[in-house]
Amino acid sequence: MPSRVDSLLAEMPAKESGILPRSTVDRLRQMEPDLPEGEEIRLIAYHGFPFGVAAITSSRLIIVLNDGGTKITPYSEVSSFALVEGKKKLLGGYSQTMLMTRFRNQNESHTGYLGHDGQWGIRAGRELLAAQERYSVRNI
Repeated sequence: MPSRVDSLLAEMPAKESGILPRSTVDRLRQMEPDLPEGEEIRLIAYHGFPFGVAAITSSRLIIVLNDGGTKITPYSEVSSFALVEGKKKLLGGYSQTMLMTRFRNQNESHTGYLGHDGQWGIRAGRELLAAQERYSVRNI
């Protein structure tokens, strides 16, 4: 049976999956079985600033970084996510989808990009907003 990561890669448009570094995707595959019971990867997407692969789960955003690190943002630490969806460009393609994160107990925020070009980044952003909302309603 293929992993959830493999299923999502097969679903992802070639333009999107082609930008994901193989080594980073391999690390995400290795990490997947170690997720706590009940936490599943809902969607994966390219992430910019920091650069890597974003895995949206039911309780956190995990960014497996291209440089070998991992950045984990538990939804319990997030006050809100805001999404500025990419728009279709006049001559083709899309502008990037921006993700802004505000943290609960800090005056800190973070801005990054989801997706490389097009609808997949928008889909990932919407899934992230929905996952964080479901988590907040159930746990906070």
